[in-house]
Amino acid sequence: MDCYNEKILENFLKAVIGNDLNKVKEALKEDKINIMATDEDKNNALILASLYGHFEIIQFLVNEIPENDRKEFIKKGNFLGITPVIGACASGNIQILDLLLNFFNDDTDFKFPVTSLGNTCLGMACANGHPDIMFRLIDAGCRFENVPNSLCPHPLMLAMFNEHRYILHFIYLPSLLQSGQKMMTCTEEIYDFLYRVGFGTLCNVIFFVDIDECCPQFHNLNILALVVIFYEYEMFNLLFHWGANLDAKILSGAKSVRDLAQDIGFYIYPNFSEIKSDESSNIDLNFNTVIRKC
Repeated sequence: MDCYNEKILENFLKAVIGNDLNKVKEALKEDKINIMATDEDKNNALILASLYGHFEIIQFLVNEIPENDRKEFIKKGNFLGITPVIGACASGNIQILDLLLNFFNDDTDFKFPVTSLGNTCLGMACANGHPDIMFRLIDAGCRFENVPNSLCPHPLMLAMFNEHRYILHFIYLPSLLQSGQKMMTCTEEIYDFLYRVGFGTLCNVIFFVDIDECCPQFHNLNILALVVIFYEYEMFNLLFHWGANLDAKILSGAKSVRDLAQDIGFYIYPNFSEIKSDESSNIDLNFNTVIRKC
């Protein structure tokens, strides 16, 4: 590609990223740029528009693509395997996701794309803290399963690492309700979402995920054990407050979470298990409840 064409492509993709619809139209009409032209990382306009959450841009671009080519172009990914659908999950734009998925409504063999490193659409939504996207994907049939030989963490791990506690709360909600735990840690954002989605609908959409359950993708640990391993004290407080069991068995029953904490020096206040809030109390467990042994 000569310098002139490189500059045209650069300006076109910059217009997409900058959400400048007029310049995008100008590039297609006057500069005759290929709508699927890519940069050195194989990013095309559809991918960038979805990653940056620009609905009007991607809506225009999709309409400019010949109908027979739309599905094929929407499936194209960059060097990392990020497609427009994955980009929408990362940016959290539900309009873009719905627009793209609508083209595959009649495809019974449609499969959600996966990145080159094995991250799923659900993993992207959890990693970036987008509950609307997460529920849309679950409703469409996605599940919390790792891709074989994936180099990416499990979606729940991604939510935990990025401290998206409301994502975890939504995921574990049926488990918390069944065990009688109070939702004392609900943020205003969670209550707003519950109101918009409808509490009954929410419980029907989310399948049961036990907060103490060990997961093969967690190396047969549960999420509380993972939090202990990574010394995530505030998240430990949160999960314990929700009802996670310190004495739950992990590693095929060989140890409990409490045993693991003792083995690696994650110090737990001696009476910690006795001060958990119950239905009649509203104790606010703070960061000082657990301290790391020096």
